[in-house]
Amino acid sequence: MNDPDDDSHHDPRLDRQFVSALARGLEILQCFGPDELDLSNQEIAARTKLPKSTVTRLTYTLTHLGFMQQVEDSGFYRIGPAVLRLGYAFLANLEIRRRAWPLMQELAAFSGVSVALGQREGGEMIYVECCRGNAPVTLRLGVGSRIDLFRSIMGRAWLAAQSEAELEGLLVGLGDRAEEVAGHVARARDEIAAQGFCVTLGGWTVGVNSAAAPILAPDGRTVMGLNCGGPESVMTPDFIRQEVGPRLARLAATLSALPPPAMMRCCP
Repeated sequence: MNDPDDDSHHDPRLDRQFVSALARGLEILQCFGPDELDLSNQEIAARTKLPKSTVTRLTYTLTHLGFMQQVEDSGFYRIGPAVLRLGYAFLANLEIRRRAWPLMQELAAFSGVSVALGQREGGEMIYVECCRGNAPVTLRLGVGSRIDLFRSIMGRAWLAAQSEAELEGLLVGLGDRAEEVAGHVARARDEIAAQGFCVTLGGWTVGVNSAAAPILAPDGRTVMGLNCGGPESVMTPDFIRQEVGPRLARLAATLSALPPPAMMRCCP
């Protein structure tokens, strides 16, 4: 199977149809996040490794189009409201979010912690839906949050459902990390085969335990990942394995059984 998201086998910049200027503009927008609200042209240039003169022209253009805003006092740049229109349009077309939300909220209420639905984008999983329980301490993640594909339990659940060929292609760029990640994915695959979900106990963030499961399209392709995680004081190993994990697996199976129209609207 070929993953349409998998760009590990070719360089799109070599494609004659590829518009490099557009790609550079989008790369600039991706520099911003919860911890990088305002950036200077120099900081953007350092992150993208683009010439500062190129960055200056692109931030000027993006500002005029509403995708960026310039902070009056500092001259730094931040994300503009036009980006929100694109994000909303994407989320509004994810039919699976509407179907998943009440079921995710039910699991969040039962477990007391956060339940999230994520989709792979490059080397990350992006939260497209998130429900929170009533535990005193919950993860500070929400819709739009990005987590590492290879380190997070959601990412490993997604990877565990890939074919060997697809997984090998995804691991190529990891260098020395590839063998370690492959081991984690193999364990996740064994756990999912045995019980429908995989578990990490403090492996992603110290003091946080989580379970995850992949969501599959009717053709067997991995569509998304689903996780449930929170402080170890709430998500004890026994509670995860005996209560939360089986419920998470059933939720993933329910979403995997959605009719093709709902599934196709969540697939790139």
